[in-house]
Amino acid sequence: SDFMKSSELALLEKFRTRFGNLASSEFYAILVFGAVAVLNEVLDSGGTDPKSYLYQKSFHTPVGQLRFDEKG
Repeated sequence: SDFMKSSELALLEKFRTRFGNLASSEFYAILVFGAVAVLNEVLDSGGTDPKSYLYQKSFHTPVGQLRFDEKG
């Protein structure tokens, strides 16, 4: 996939080989983990404009790079 690093793809393939495909609830847990990590970084930034902070950065999450724009 274009949004994942080769090391992340290798880890995902290793996981699938050992455990099979992710169940949907496990995948949602990974998404929530990434979202909470982004939220934590925004709150730790100490800025007064969290939306501006989100727009200016790219966030590395367990499912790949995440960027925000005016549409979300």
